[in-house]
Amino acid sequence: MDYEHLRCERDGGFVTITLDRPERRNCLSTGVLTELHHVFSVTGEMSDVSGIVLASTGSVFSAGHDLAEMVEMTEEELRQLFDVCTVAMRSMAEVPQVVVAQVQGVATAAGAQLAASADLIVASEDASFSTPGGKGGLFCHTPMVAVARQIGRKRAVELALTGGEIPAATALDWGLVNRVVAHDDLESETLEFLRYATRGSRYAKGLGKQTLYAQLEMTTDDAYDLAVDVMSRAAATGDGAEWPRAFTEKRKPEWTHTSEDCLRVIRLHPVVYEVKAPPLRPMVCPVTQPDSSDASHRQVAPTSPGDPRRPTGIDFVSAAAVSGRTESMTPRATELAVMPSRPCSSAKLRMRLSEPPLPTE
Repeated sequence: MDYEHLRCERDGGFVTITLDRPERRNCLSTGVLTELHHVFSVTGEMSDVSGIVLASTGSVFSAGHDLAEMVEMTEEELRQLFDVCTVAMRSMAEVPQVVVAQVQGVATAAGAQLAASADLIVASEDASFSTPGGKGGLFCHTPMVAVARQIGRKRAVELALTGGEIPAATALDWGLVNRVVAHDDLESETLEFLRYATRGSRYAKGLGKQTLYAQLEMTTDDAYDLAVDVMSRAAATGDGAEWPRAFTEKRKPEWTHTSEDCLRVIRLHPVVYEVKAPPLRPMVCPVTQPDSSDASHRQVAPTSPGDPRRPTGIDFVSAAAVSGRTESMTPRATELAVMPSRPCSSAKLRMRLSEPPLPTE
């Protein structure tokens, strides 16, 4: 089926998901959020896709929730809206691919939350970010979950309480975005950044992303326990074994984008297994491809979630599924993880290692 509020296009190993409601400033209605979750669930199952761009049409990235929709809702309907929003936001961390938000113009309230929920952000010079609830009657409670974890306590409090707007340059300084580029170069610079961030084995990248998000929610001891287990298994087979072998044999590595042993190592690890996580992606759908002479560029067209033809896909588990909480990682920490050759001091990582949740019965 076609999406009503989004465009989803594939070009080679990249998929671009575009908010397409410029006349409504790309506001995030229930319909938009439901489609976002669905399209990320579908794209996450594509083992030959390495990167995803989240973009929007028009002069505004996203103005946040659809207030016209909200004023007609009861408390229970509002709760359902924010639940749907949470699932959509967390889906970006749950997919194994690298997700880069391409931000132009204003990203406000849930729009800022949407951008902050991506792995990486490239913003144009004219972009700005705000959580304006602090100057009105409805505080930006849910947007600040994603935004606060990127910028640190005092800056998060300032942004939340004042409701003020910060320009792209300040967002870069605060650690909310990774790159600021000229408006005319935004699309090309985003794609170039995504190419840079998706080098190497797709399997290793996906496993690394999920492990990184998971260990950030643990104590230091548990994080090392998980990381040692995952790294040992990954280094023994598949692409993890190919990399040092190619280095010692002085040749280019030949990636299979697979591993024989540790697809489910995160889920089965004893530190993680005690927490009964919900399914990673409740909606898993196949992708049909219309006839086209150019098979590398096509519209993603998912069928219904209950379709018996649906693929099983790769069973990654996210930090959100492991911990029941959203991730606490800055974009620069993510950047180091997906681009390991880039130097970055420990001070710049600004990772928060927190206590894991108590096991559930």
